[in-house]
Amino acid sequence: MRQVKWDVALVMALAMALGLAVFGLRIANPFDLSWFDGDIVTSQFGWEQYRADRAHWFPIATDRYSWPLAMPLAMFDNMPLVALALKMLVPASVGPFQYFGPVFLIGLALQGLFAWMLLREMARGREDAASRVALALGALFLATSPTLFVRFQLSHVALTQHWLLLAALWLTARSSRVGAGRSLRDFALLAFAAAAISIYLMVMVMMIFVGLALKLAMDRAVPRQQIALLPLPLVAAFLAMFASGFIDFGGGKLFSGEGYQVFSANLYTLFNPMRDQFGSAFLPGLPVATGGQYEGFAYLGLGALLLAVGGLVFTRAKGDGGEGTFAPLMVVVFGAFLLALSTRLTFGPYSIFLPVPQSVEGLLGIFRSSGRFVWVVVYGLLFIAIAGLIRGLAPRRAAMLLGLAACVQMADVAAPFAAMHGRFALITQPARFADPAYAGLGAAHDTVLVLPAWQCQVWEPGKFDYPWTHFIKFSRLAMEGGMKINSFYAGRTPEAQMTYHCQTLPAQVLQKPADPRTAYLLSLRSFARFGPHISASHYCDFAEDMYVCRGDLGKSGLSLRAAAIAAANAAKFAP
Repeated sequence: MRQVKWDVALVMALAMALGLAVFGLRIANPFDLSWFDGDIVTSQFGWEQYRADRAHWFPIATDRYSWPLAMPLAMFDNMPLVALALKMLVPASVGPFQYFGPVFLIGLALQGLFAWMLLREMARGREDAASRVALALGALFLATSPTLFVRFQLSHVALTQHWLLLAALWLTARSSRVGAGRSLRDFALLAFAAAAISIYLMVMVMMIFVGLALKLAMDRAVPRQQIALLPLPLVAAFLAMFASGFIDFGGGKLFSGEGYQVFSANLYTLFNPMRDQFGSAFLPGLPVATGGQYEGFAYLGLGALLLAVGGLVFTRAKGDGGEGTFAPLMVVVFGAFLLALSTRLTFGPYSIFLPVPQSVEGLLGIFRSSGRFVWVVVYGLLFIAIAGLIRGLAPRRAAMLLGLAACVQMADVAAPFAAMHGRFALITQPARFADPAYAGLGAAHDTVLVLPAWQCQVWEPGKFDYPWTHFIKFSRLAMEGGMKINSFYAGRTPEAQMTYHCQTLPAQVLQKPADPRTAYLLSLRSFARFGPHISASHYCDFAEDMYVCRGDLGKSGLSLRAAAIAAANAAKFAP
């Protein structure tokens, strides 16, 4: 038993070690934000504003990042329950503090743990050394999937918690041994955890739950007195979504943005290394139909790909008794693949649009990044293939075959992982306003209003008010100055928020004198509308594409450079 414990500890340690080797030691330091880039910055800013918000604890929301309206923290791609726990442990006075890197590493350890437990469930009774080696190698394939590492590279940390999927598979595989009642109760806990981390992962967990329900039905394993427990995971997921803000407690439609049929999976995604995202030492990158199909990235690695194909063929031919687990799971895998493809079937650069009712497409479009559902396919297929080999082959043969596949895998993915490490190491300079005009705003102001707010920009060529990446500068200015802000970048935005920030709030600015405790950042276009009103009480300078108007300098009007810019653009932006 002691040896078995060392096996799983080794798998967990190796998974974490690979994460540190690829992305560097910086991600493990909660006080180091120098590696932040892309979408993760909005998660950090949302978390920092929530941590500084002493008025909002539960529901998990804050009005400091969408001032003056409260916004669920989940909309900023956070992990709400993790944020709630850390808010109680890490006071705002500590300074910038990130939990995303450490949580990713913990997730890798859990990935290794549940991968080992899952395969262990299918190999019970085998305690010899060769069986333990085969089990550990198989678990490492599941724990170090390129899909998982690419997702962290894309800065979507909440979406890296793939251990939830392996845990769901483990509960399904374990159900015959522990019974329906315990399986349903444990699945409810897992569904609650998934719904408190990511809505996408929660849906995938519930897909696998469908597989468990099918398995229990096939086995006739649910006693009548336990049938009432079947909805328990759904209820737990709903409660967690409500508490975490994934269900908007203020009501109203969510603007999720366009993208359904664009952020999808390609039919050959499992063997497309996508050189822009990952790459392969042996296989070429293949063309895709849309620029958003990186969301459906699911390359297994050549070693895992060969293992999956061989294992699936062997398992089907062997018919070794795993059908009770494998058959329902294959139904789930097939359904998940269909959802990932969306209603636009793509094969390489070619597309076929399926004629479906608008109501159906609207329902499916709630999850615009449908390609992510391919993760169920990745882990489901690998599990079935590896478990089939471990169950059906002699231990030494299974260990040798898995070891050979591991060598191929390492040769295939070593260079892509090294390139990923190099790209990550280049991220060293977080974007911020550097001009002295922005210095010390937080010392004399408690709020900064951006007009127009970042989320209100018209995203069409020639109509930009300022560069796309300015949301980082706005947010960092507010975070480091301890100020509330009305401008944000969210994964999903309630309709009421858009109406208020883009229509109501700008109108209110003109209805009363500018607040001396508020700093105003105005684009060239918005200065024509708001500048004369605000500069009557504030002193406005121009720097880094924005007018910055302060109420703490004891004077009003425009600086020389602000006046020059205003004069040069007076005709272009005349009301």
